[in-house]
Amino acid sequence: RYKAAVIGLGQIGSAFDDDAKRTEIWTHSSAYSACPRTELVAGADLDAGRRGAFLARRKTARAHANWREMLRAEKPDIVSVCTPVATHHEIALGAAEAGVKAIFLEKPMCAEVGQAREVMEACERLGVVLAVNHSRRWDPVVTRARDLVASGALGEPRSLVGWYSEKIYNMGTHLLDAMRLLGGELDWVSGAPFPGASADEPTVAGFLGFASGAKGFLACQGRRESFVFELDLLGSRGRLRLSDNCRKLELSLFKESPNFSGYEELADAPLPPQADRPSGFLAAVGDLADCLDGVRKAPSCTGRDGLLALAAAESLRVSAAEGGRRIVLEEFVADRKPA
Repeated sequence: RYKAAVIGLGQIGSAFDDDAKRTEIWTHSSAYSACPRTELVAGADLDAGRRGAFLARRKTARAHANWREMLRAEKPDIVSVCTPVATHHEIALGAAEAGVKAIFLEKPMCAEVGQAREVMEACERLGVVLAVNHSRRWDPVVTRARDLVASGALGEPRSLVGWYSEKIYNMGTHLLDAMRLLGGELDWVSGAPFPGASADEPTVAGFLGFASGAKGFLACQGRRESFVFELDLLGSRGRLRLSDNCRKLELSLFKESPNFSGYEELADAPLPPQADRPSGFLAAVGDLADCLDGVRKAPSCTGRDGLLALAAAESLRVSAAEGGRRIVLEEFVADRKPA
C-alpha cells in the first residue's frame, strides 16, 4: 500500500465529507482511505480547526500545521495538493524536490501558465508522477462518452458546445479539459467577457478552434450556485449530449429522414453497454497506484493536460480583454515564463 498525505484540509481535501447530500467519495482524504492500495497517513493545514476536524474523521492519521515538516516526518509516496491556487506552485515543487513518488494537484494547476509549465517540467525531470484533478477525466459518464467518440460512433467531430456556471479558472478549466478530452487538441481561442457574480475571478465566454477543424463555443450562466456543467458534441454521424450536470448521456445518430426526401435527421439511438467503473475519486487514486506499479505510463489527466486547460482559460481571459483577438494556444504557452 502506498502512503498518502493531503496538504490542505478544506473542502476538496477533507471537509466535503460533512455534506450529507454528497453520497459518493468526494475528497482526497476519503479516496485514499477507501482505496485498498493506499493508506492515508497524514494531513497538513495551517488552520487548527481543520486539523481537528480531519483527525476526528481519520482516526489513524496524523495532522501537521506545516506541510514541509509533514513531508519530512511522514515520507509519503503520494501527496495531494488541495491548498489555494496561489500556493500550488511552491508546494508542488517542494513536494517533488522532497522525493515523493506522485503528486495529485488540484485544479487549476497553478496561478499562471509559466508556473504550471515549471511544475510539469520539474516532475518530468525528477521522475514524479503528476496528475491534475480535472475530475471529469475519471467520471464514469464522461469516460463513457470518451469511449463512444473514440469508437468512431459519431464520425468526425464537427462542433462542441459547453456550458458552465461562472469563474473561468475554477469551473471553466474543468469544462475546457472535458472539451479537449472529447474534441481533441485545441488550436486557438477567442474570448468575450461575460458578467459573473464573483468579484474575484472573471467569467468568460468564447469560441474554440480544434486541431481537427471542429469548432466549439464556451457558454456561461454567470452564477456558480445555479450550477450548470453540460456538453453537446455534434459529429458527422451523430450527436452526443451530456446533460443534468453530466449525469445523463444521450446518443442520437443520423438516419434517413421520414419527413424530407434525400435528407437525414437525428434519431435516438441506444447506448452500448457500460462497463462497471469506480467513482471518480477512487478511479483517480487507482490511476496513480497503477502508474507507480508500472501498469500505466501516465495518469488520465497529466500535467500537460492541466497546463493546457489553464492555458486555454488564461488565453480566453486575455482575448476577452483585447476585444476577442484570436490566440494560438501553443504560442501562448511558449511565451509564458514562471513568475
